[in-house]
Amino acid sequence: VGGKITDARIKNSEYSVIMWSVDSEDWRYKSTAAQQKEQNVETIVNNVMSSVKNGSIILMHDIYENTADALEIILKRLNDEGYEVVTVSELLGDDISAGKRYSQG
Repeated sequence: VGGKITDARIKNSEYSVIMWSVDSEDWRYKSTAAQQKEQNVETIVNNVMSSVKNGSIILMHDIYENTADALEIILKRLNDEGYEVVTVSELLGDDISAGKRYSQG
């Protein structure tokens, strides 16, 4: 939660730990009430677009409707600005091992 994980926990994990460099904070803006939805989606988009750069790993949660709506806008804007969306393996390389922390951007 919140990206807080100890080095010991990482070392003993059977998974690699991929950390984000851009936090959309989408969980803060999940309300879909009519008077808030549009502003919440716009805030998520602005949170990402104001911080993204080459190599960024963007944290978003796939359980919120507003996140899905914001993602459509973000992907179009990133594409318009010349960014390419890639997998973690494409970004960090194929040598991703369990029990290690990775980050980028």
